[in-house]
Parts: sequence; C-alpha cells; structure tokens
Amino acid sequence: MSPEEAPPSQESKSISSSYPAGYHDTILKLHGARTAESHASHLIPYLKPGQKILDVGCGPGSITVTFAPYVGKEGQVIGVDPGADALIQARQTAQDKNVQDIVTFQVGDGLAGLPFPDGYFDVVHAHQVLQHVSDPLALLKEMKRCVAKKEDGGGGGGIISLREGDFGTVVVYPENPDINNYFTRIYAQVAESVGANPRSGRRLHAWCRAAGLTPTRLSTSTESFGYNSDETIAQDERRFWGLTSYERLRKADTGMPKRAVELGLCKEEDIVKVAHAWKEWAETKDAFFTFTHFEVICKL
Repeated sequence: MSPEEAPPSQESKSISSSYPAGYHDTILKLHGARTAESHASHLIPYLKPGQKILDVGCGPGSITVTFAPYVGKEGQVIGVDPGADALIQARQTAQDKNVQDIVTFQVGDGLAGLPFPDGYFDVVHAHQVLQHVSDPLALLKEMKRCVAKKEDGGGGGGIISLREGDFGTVVVYPENPDINNYFTRIYAQVAESVGANPRSGRRLHAWCRAAGLTPTRLSTSTESFGYNSDETIAQDERRFWGLTSYERLRKADTGMPKRAVELGLCKEEDIVKVAHAWKEWAETKDAFFTFTHFEVICKL
C-alpha cells in the first residue's frame, strides 16, 4: 500500500492546531533559509540511503528537500503541512533542486491524523512544530505510530527527530524594551491564547517520555544572527533577521500582529514600533540575536 492510498489511523483524533506567525511571505522567506545541515544537524548521522522520511510541519520545504541527498534515489521523503501556500513554494524548491522524484509534499495536519500506514517511515522529523500545537503529546503519539518498530528478531527500528526553540531563552543586544516586550509578553500571550507553547524546548524531553518515547540523544544548539567574527557576515545576518522582522511586523495586519491587536494585548502602533526597532537593530554594529534550541532523537 502506498502512503497516498493509506487511510488515517482510526485512533487519530481532530485537535485544533495553530500557527500564530501565519504564512506571510516574510515568514516563508525566513523559514526558506533553513537546511538539514543548519537546522537538523543532530539528525544527519542517522540518515542512510534508501530510508523513508516524513517531515511533519515542513513549511516551505527547505529542510525537507535537503534530506534527499542522504536517502538517495532509492529513498523517499514526504513533507506534510497544513499550509497550502507554503507547499507551493516547497514543490517549486524540489523542482529547482531536481529532487521531485524523491521529495513530495501533501497538505495535512498531523493532529487530525497522518494519512500513512503504521510503521511506514524509517524517520519522522519535526522542526519547530510542537510549540504551535494544542496537544503535543497527541502529535508525538501520531508520529510514533508512523515509525517502523524494532522487530523481535533484532532488526533496527526507526527514529523520531525533534528540534524545538525556546523563546524564554531569547537574548537581544543591544537591549530594547520594545523588542523585549514583544517576546516576553506579546508573542508569548498570543501563542498561549491558541494553546501553543513558546517555551516548548525545555519541555521536549519530558513530552517525549510522556508520549511513550525514550530519548536516546539530548542536545542543545543556538540560532544566532549577527554574532560572527567576520563583520561582513555578521552584517548580512543582522539585515536578514532584522529586516525580515521589520517587514513581518510593520503593517500589523496579518498573522501574530493582527491576533495581538484583536486580543487587546497592544495597539497597531505598538507593533509598528517593534518593527522599526528591528530595522534600527539591523543597522547597528555589534548587534546580535540568539536563542536556544533543544534537540531530541528517539529510537524505536
């Protein structure tokens, strides 16, 4: 049975998931810069030719397509995301990289039931996904259902790979009260209002154990912009993050900013003020932004 033909698990249930940031062009641009090497390096040592990989919440597919060289032509990579607009870019990226015979994409919400047979995949991967769902344990259990189990005869089982940021670890220099308020109050409360958890990283290993998974590798890494000894690279990083943030926030009429205003957490002009703070930050020498990611590998 092919994965496309398989029905969702009968045990899966519909649980609302959300994505406060939305699918604005600037969000897709930011996420489109990610690769397996830069954002899933903890998983790479476990990848082998011929494996079948599922990328849950794949967004624009920039990580997904970069799994292709590791599994080769005998392998298979499928990306799933509830955002149809994001998958337009994902499919185009697969074509541009000439991996469309290996990598495919489907619209789907993991909490509503992944449309794949039990144990179909060797690897199930998710990057920055659990923080956006109302029931991370339910999603982990659904991911677990789709992973190959170790056979009694000693055959190797599959793995689940997770990486979650923790916005409680954000450091911005120079310190700016508008940017700090955005992360500690506005973004956090918008996420929590829809059942998401912006501080998911620190809980990742505990969530895995609660879902019946045993973490076999726990690690952390940081994502930083502007903290580089090469000032040219540092400046490029600052401008990428700062100006992307500026574009995302300056109109305050989509995604997270719009939700924040609707909830009465701030006014539109407050969001615009944050946007301009990011623009100023982008042009400030020695400015940097960093936060911690938590990474887990679970073998089945």
